[in-house]
Amino acid sequence: MLLGLCAFPMTALFLPGRIDHHGLQIVLLLALALSLTGHDARRSGLASGLLVGLSMAVGLEMAPLAVAAGITIALGWLRRSEDSAARLGLFGLALLLTTFFAASALRPAIWSNALCDGFTAPVARLLLVAGGAALVLGGAGETLPARLRLVFGSTAALLLAAAVPLTASVCLAGPYGAVDPLLAAQWLARVEEAQPLLALPLGTALGYAGVLAAGLATTAWLAHRDRRWVPLLLLQLAALATALVQVRAAPAGAALALPALAALIVAARERGQFRTLAAWLGSTGIVYVGLGGLATGATASPAGSAVNAVEPGCAGGPDAALAALAPGVVLAPIDLGPRILTTTAHRVLAAPYHRNAAGNRAALAFYAAPPAEARAAALRSGATYFLCPGQARDRFTPVPGAPGVYRLR
Repeated sequence: MLLGLCAFPMTALFLPGRIDHHGLQIVLLLALALSLTGHDARRSGLASGLLVGLSMAVGLEMAPLAVAAGITIALGWLRRSEDSAARLGLFGLALLLTTFFAASALRPAIWSNALCDGFTAPVARLLLVAGGAALVLGGAGETLPARLRLVFGSTAALLLAAAVPLTASVCLAGPYGAVDPLLAAQWLARVEEAQPLLALPLGTALGYAGVLAAGLATTAWLAHRDRRWVPLLLLQLAALATALVQVRAAPAGAALALPALAALIVAARERGQFRTLAAWLGSTGIVYVGLGGLATGATASPAGSAVNAVEPGCAGGPDAALAALAPGVVLAPIDLGPRILTTTAHRVLAAPYHRNAAGNRAALAFYAAPPAEARAAALRSGATYFLCPGQARDRFTPVPGAPGVYRLR
């Protein structure tokens, strides 16, 4: 628990007042890790299938780790572990039932075949295929010879791979395949959590992945001594692989590192105070943030933050003066949208949501326009208030008592 309080970047997802899908998925992921290491195979299979289905209904961030969980259970079946067939079959059954429930009761208003960026129809179909395959393999029982298990398992894997282009071809383009190319280049490419880990500055990367790497190394050491740590190791490897593509997976890796790092501290206590202190320092996430700050001269950015893609000078954000104005539509830099929505009665055109193509394009067009064209872009946007219009501010009327806020003349 103490390590969890310091496990940056996971801690940034649980700030007071921050309630979003990332925190819920971390909780579901930790429950999944616990279920995979359980001794009761039947209970473990049911819980794992339920948790994978719920996590995928929330969002796709944990999809690679969900795949790792399925592979972990399938490998146990291939090795003919005790009750492995029951574990795999019940995993498939729970995944099927959870997906059916989510598709009927929890599915979002936008249930599109053209999107693979959340719990959409293509994703639901893939989950049903995966659950069905696991149920069939588990139903084959534990008495199959090893060679037949390998044949059946390989066939199921090939069928799952073939199901992607057949039932969810839109997913081949990735979760951002439907994002407007202009937004992908001008905004999404600058969002920090969407960057590959190795593309970040050294200090920032150290802050994000330090505790993940320490946990992975410790879990590998523990798994070498006790195979019960192997499921956790596979989940951490999936988190690292995902973070190398998008650093948004680093909080999951930090969360998964905690059990092994706690075990390391317990083991170090038997070898003296110096090793105990070293184990604590190496297991504490904020230590890596400090080291990253020393490496770059600044502290690592909080998880989920994004580079202001349009006007860095407007990073201060809205204040009480904006909130006091009559409600209207605000055109502000993309990253300020959520704060304006939560602290004022205004609506916004732009916010850091990748489906908000029209509003975000309007913001980019306004802030990128030469001063002579900014007024025309403002008229097209239909906004009431404009924040920090930069060099075009002399073409707008300042709102009295609200610094940085302008209206059309």
